[in-house]
Amino acid sequence: MGNTDGMDGDDEPGEQDGGDARTEHDAGRCRNSVGKEVQVGVRRKVRERQRYQQRPHDRLRELPDQEADDLHHVGTHDLANADLTGAVLRHESRESEEADGGEQKCNERKATQHLGCQVENGKGVIEGLVQELRLHRVFRNDALPGALDILHHLVHGRTGGNSDGRKAQGLFTVKENHRISLNNWNAERKNRQYINRLVANLQGELTQNVLEANSFIANGYEIEKSLQDYIEIDDPANIQDIPRYLLNFGTSTQRFIDNNLLEIIEAENKLPESYLPLIPKLKELKRRIDSRKLWEERELHLSGERTKEMIDQFEWYFGNDAASVGQANAYYASTLHKNKVIQYYAIRLSENTYDASLIRTSSIVLLWEIAQLKNQEDTILDFLRKLGLKPLNQINCFDPNNASFENQAGFRRNFVIYNDTDADITLEERIKNDSTHSAQLLIPSKGFFMDEFYLFQNEYLLLNKANGCNTIYYHEAGDFIVINDGEPSTH
Repeated sequence: MGNTDGMDGDDEPGEQDGGDARTEHDAGRCRNSVGKEVQVGVRRKVRERQRYQQRPHDRLRELPDQEADDLHHVGTHDLANADLTGAVLRHESRESEEADGGEQKCNERKATQHLGCQVENGKGVIEGLVQELRLHRVFRNDALPGALDILHHLVHGRTGGNSDGRKAQGLFTVKENHRISLNNWNAERKNRQYINRLVANLQGELTQNVLEANSFIANGYEIEKSLQDYIEIDDPANIQDIPRYLLNFGTSTQRFIDNNLLEIIEAENKLPESYLPLIPKLKELKRRIDSRKLWEERELHLSGERTKEMIDQFEWYFGNDAASVGQANAYYASTLHKNKVIQYYAIRLSENTYDASLIRTSSIVLLWEIAQLKNQEDTILDFLRKLGLKPLNQINCFDPNNASFENQAGFRRNFVIYNDTDADITLEERIKNDSTHSAQLLIPSKGFFMDEFYLFQNEYLLLNKANGCNTIYYHEAGDFIVINDGEPSTH
C-alpha cells in the first residue's frame, strides 16, 4: 500500500505524465544507491563507535582541544532525542554549499517531497552524522539506538510504510525545531571565544603595566639618591656632580595601558560567573590609573611653572660662558632652590610613583587570580620573580631597635604582601625605638593584603611567632613579602 503522507516515491506511473514518471523513477534510483552506500557507512561507523566507546577518553585525546571542548558543551544541553539534531546541524553548517546544491538538484527534478530526494539532498549531512556517532558525547547511550533506527529507515525509503516515513520526516522536523537551540550554543561559543581573547589581551596589558611600574619605581630610587646627595651639598663647585635634570625639574611620563581593562569592565554581563569577582579589582585598578594620570599632570604643570620662573628671572639660564655657569651653580646650591626641588619631587615620588606602585600591586593580584582560574601551576614565589620583583629585606630573631634602616627609601611606595598559609596572619607595623606606635595588617589565608599601605624610613613590619623568634621586614628596594606556613619565606 502506498504512503499517504506525501513522502512515498513509488506512486503508480499511470497517475502522472511521462516526464513526472521518469523523474520519480530517477529519484527512486537516487534513493536506493545512496541508501545502500550510507547503510554500509552506518554499519561501519557503528562498529567504530563501539570500539571507541570502550576507550572514550583515548578518543577524545585525539581530538583538537577546541573540538573536544565544543562536544563537551553540546553534551551538557538537555536536548533529549534531539541530540541527533546537534550532530546533523554541526555537519550541515560545514557542508552548506553541498546541501544547497542538492536542494537545487531536487527542485529541478520536481520531486522535493520524495524521500529519495531528501536522502540525496541530505547525503553530506547523513555522512557527517554517521562519522560523529562514534563520539560518545554526541549521543546519550539511550538515544543512540533510536538515532540509528531513524537513519536505517531514512536510507531505505518507505520499506516500513507510513511509520517509517514519519520517522524519517521526524528527523528533519526535530532538526528544524531545535535550530534555535544550536544557534544559542553557537552564540555561547562565540561569546566564550570573545571572553577568552579579551582575558588573554588583559593579561598582556597587566604584565606590561607591571614592567612599566618596575621601571618607574626603580627610577624613583635613583632620583631619591641624587636628591639626598643634592641636599647635602653646600659648595657650589660640587653642583656639577648632580644630574642636571634634577636641578631643572626634569619630567618623565609613563603610559599605563587600560584599553582591555575598560573593555572587560564594559563586558561584565557577558563574563562567566567565575570571572565576576575580578570586576571590583578591575575597577579599583582603573581608579588608580586615573589617579596617577592626575598626579602626573600636576607634576608636569609644576615643572613648567618652575622652569618659566627661572627663565624670566635669570639671564644666565641659557648661558654657557663661565660667568653664567658660576651664577647658576651658586643659585642651585641655595636653600631656596633646594626647597623648590624638594617640593617638586615630593609630588613625583610620594604621589606619582606611589600610584605607580599601587597600579603594580593591583595588576599583580589580577594576574595571579586569572592564572588560578586557568589552573596555571606556578608557585606564588616563581610567579612574582618572573615579573621581575624582589623580596623585601628580612631579619630573623633580632631586636629591631638594633637594626639599621639607613638605606631605606624616604618616599611612599606600595609592595605586595601574600599569605601562602592556611590560616590568617597578622603583621604589625612598627617604628624603630617607638613602642607607642603599632598598626596591624590582617592578611587572609592564601590571599593578598589589598589596602593601600607603605613604609617610611625607620618603619618595619613584625611577624610574631610562637617560638619567640620573630621576623622583621623592612623596605629598601624590595617589592614583595610572601609568608609560607607561618614562617618567613626563603628568598
